[in-house]
Amino acid sequence: MSRQKGKDETRDRVRRAAWELFAEVGYDATTTKAIAERAGVAAGTVFVHASDKADLLRSVVYVELERLADKGATEVGDGPLVDEWLALFARFLTFYGENRRVSEAFLSVTMAPSLDGMHSSYALEVTMRFLGVLASLVEKAKARGEVRRDVASLLAAQAAFALYFGALSAWLQGFTSTDGAIASLRDLLELLAKGLFTKADGPAPRAKTPKKTPPGRAKSRRD
Repeated sequence: MSRQKGKDETRDRVRRAAWELFAEVGYDATTTKAIAERAGVAAGTVFVHASDKADLLRSVVYVELERLADKGATEVGDGPLVDEWLALFARFLTFYGENRRVSEAFLSVTMAPSLDGMHSSYALEVTMRFLGVLASLVEKAKARGEVRRDVASLLAAQAAFALYFGALSAWLQGFTSTDGAIASLRDLLELLAKGLFTKADGPAPRAKTPKKTPPGRAKSRRD
């Protein structure tokens, strides 16, 4: 076995042990010592693969999010933009719903990330790749005439992601169920899409404001 392969296998054992304990007893109750014992490694080995417990939590969840994003990217179709976007976002909302204990901890630490975390760049890479998939769907919608050609695809993808994160936050705070978050997100995405549609499908053009006659140039009234 090569040295790198052995290191990767140890990392995977640490991540698997962390996920199991986060799910079983919760993030706060889990210690890095317990993770090391579950993984069968020395306590210091945990910190070879993560800068701290929060960084380890982000790494184990982002591995799953990357898997979901990659799988979703291979299954995108040519349906309406909102349908394709929602199919991708629903995967993540369902994942969070099925793993609520781990998800709640993950989302809490993600909203206050450590800038020097070992996996910060990995998290950014996964997010940017996913935004690229969302943007590619906008490009497809442009090609079939559903979306205006002047729409910035990445900017539209970022707007859609922001709406998704808002729905996710509402779920996290207990304001809605997973199904409710997905339904609400569809409504929000459809509202966003109305601003991206071609003129034939979009809102009516804004009414022109009547020009004001400059002072001293008023037309004289005829008798």
